[in-house]
Amino acid sequence: MYQIGAFSRVVGLSVKTLRYYHDIGLLEPAEIDTDSGYRYYSETEFFRAQRIIFLKELNFTLPEISEVLTHLDDDSDLQAYLKEKQDQLDMQIRELKKVQNAIQMHLDKEVKFMDEKIYTFELITVPEQLIASIRYKGKYDEAGKYISILFKAVGGNARGPVFALYHDASYMEEGADIEMCVPVKKAIEKGEVTSRILESETYLTTMHIGPYDKLNYAYKAMQDEMDAKGLESSIPIRETYEKGPGMLLKGNPEKYKTVLQFPVKNKK
Repeated sequence: MYQIGAFSRVVGLSVKTLRYYHDIGLLEPAEIDTDSGYRYYSETEFFRAQRIIFLKELNFTLPEISEVLTHLDDDSDLQAYLKEKQDQLDMQIRELKKVQNAIQMHLDKEVKFMDEKIYTFELITVPEQLIASIRYKGKYDEAGKYISILFKAVGGNARGPVFALYHDASYMEEGADIEMCVPVKKAIEKGEVTSRILESETYLTTMHIGPYDKLNYAYKAMQDEMDAKGLESSIPIRETYEKGPGMLLKGNPEKYKTVLQFPVKNKK
């Protein structure tokens, strides 16, 4: 049996780390003296410590190590866990490579956090219209998939540009409530695509010209304009894509045209 100080030297882990591993149940002493509180470790803990150090060097987190050691029966189990960790790291490398490429792209040109854009505003009343739509909960960047489904169902019956209705009152990291819509000549009912009358609404409107990742500046300008005019907005907010990427090619994002519309009323 080893006291904690000696065990620390044997396994190459600090006393502070050993105490922490004990606290979280990862590496518990074989015995604890009830009178002195001294911790004692045996060969069993020595070999467990070696596995912990081995897995930690391979980028396993402490919760992952705890799970591995709990379910580790033989070497074949360890191989499976190592393969799973390798797959996770491959995915992380791909994601980091995307970030690296984005950084390089910005290094190759002047970085501008905000273009000098002047937004003009208009209060308009949009009359009721027949639309076909598909509503989903997910991420904003999944919209393209649903636009494709929408247009396959609508065919030649579209009578205007596609637009999105955002039914959440705030930005959503996950599970955003989004409805992709297009005005149509006649009602369409195909699979997930349904039709309805979108009621007339008064909107504060502006046009954003440029890529979608700069749309937040238009949102800021709209919010500032509402505050200045004593207006308040409701949902759903509407984005109409007058000019954007095609189904196959993206085109020039600097020339995308997006009409942003907030349903508004005077503050009480």
